[in-house]
Amino acid sequence: MATIIGVSSSQAFAQSITFDEILANPDDTALNLRYARQEIATGRLQQAASALERILLSNPNWDSVRLLYGVVLYRLDDYASARIELRKLEGRDLTPRQEADRVRYLGLIEHQSSTFRIFGQVTLGGRYDTNPGLVSDRYADASTNFVSGSIFLEFPIDDQNDGEDHGFIGKGKIRVEADLPNAPGSLWFFEASGDITNFDDIDRADNASGTLKSGFVFQQENLKVTPYVKAQRTWIQSDLFSERWGGGVSVSYEIDPQLVLFANGEYLDEGYDSKSFASNSNLRDGRIISGYAGAVWRATESQSFSIAGFASDKDAVSDQHSYEKRGVIINSLTLFGGGVYLSLTGRYSETDYDQRSTGFTSPFQLVKREDEERFARAALGAPLGTLFGDGAFLPEFMKDVVVQVGVSWTSLESSSKLIEYDNISGDLLFTKKFLF
Repeated sequence: MATIIGVSSSQAFAQSITFDEILANPDDTALNLRYARQEIATGRLQQAASALERILLSNPNWDSVRLLYGVVLYRLDDYASARIELRKLEGRDLTPRQEADRVRYLGLIEHQSSTFRIFGQVTLGGRYDTNPGLVSDRYADASTNFVSGSIFLEFPIDDQNDGEDHGFIGKGKIRVEADLPNAPGSLWFFEASGDITNFDDIDRADNASGTLKSGFVFQQENLKVTPYVKAQRTWIQSDLFSERWGGGVSVSYEIDPQLVLFANGEYLDEGYDSKSFASNSNLRDGRIISGYAGAVWRATESQSFSIAGFASDKDAVSDQHSYEKRGVIINSLTLFGGGVYLSLTGRYSETDYDQRSTGFTSPFQLVKREDEERFARAALGAPLGTLFGDGAFLPEFMKDVVVQVGVSWTSLESSSKLIEYDNISGDLLFTKKFLF
């Protein structure tokens, strides 16, 4: 939609046309178009649709405005009206990009109008990490004081796990939706997702996970309630590491088009494979109760911010692995048009364990583990079709592949000094979405 609308954040803040001005000048098409773009930029799509409709009454052959009108109707979930407007443009003298957008939105309308839908997504890429093994800078002292792989260390510390490395990333997700009868906006869903990271040299950093999730979305006007169940498995170095199963409920409420509140609560049972070198037998087994709550504020059509607080409580077989965790996460998403975006994320968390542990320290220096984790990430992405231009020799199926460049920083400070680490990573990812 950003390609068609073409509203920048600077434009959104620069314009301030009032509705009284529109009432005083109903036949001023330029003013109405500026007003429509202004309303789109602030998320007031209904007002934008009304302005565009007025323009088309006096200018029925203004194809670019009709295309914009059709997309705005699509965003308002008025698929029947959007389909009519976009089909009126069939055979008209549109630019190649306008025709591609028209066909794409017609396809989206047909897909969304169906009572049964399947979505898919695949991501492939690579990453480079300065410390993928998450080895502490106290590594030298640790290796001289302990026997590698002894009962005092959950992970063996050796030269093979130290140093920078690069690796492969793969992610995939498929989601099935079926509308519930006589309940607009409500549906049943099933989702399967997985990811894998494999480094060239640091085997300890190799990991994979798979998740199955199913539930219902119940919608009543601006309120959405999503109860669900899920199961998850995690592997480290190709060995089964842990399993989680349970359920939860998510809630969101749209106060207005610019502000959405959300919350989630979840209960999971967690079990660890006793044969895994990294699992510390089954002492970590137990339940996890977690939740988060926050808000999304869409300042303009091209700029949104979100903030959420989160907390979790783990009750493990051994109190050495029981903990309370709390933190906050913030995000900024900026859209530049043409599918180009910039995402900025920051996260901070504190974790307090219930009992002193021998897991990461000398038996003569028992400490109660308390962690502070900091994370920051910046990611810039764009479709290949935008990067190479309309005339680029790209197969049609590749033009909507999104390429993303990201940089992340993670830091852990702990009272158990042997697990403190810093890691900086960079990644290059290619994502393709599918509609079936």
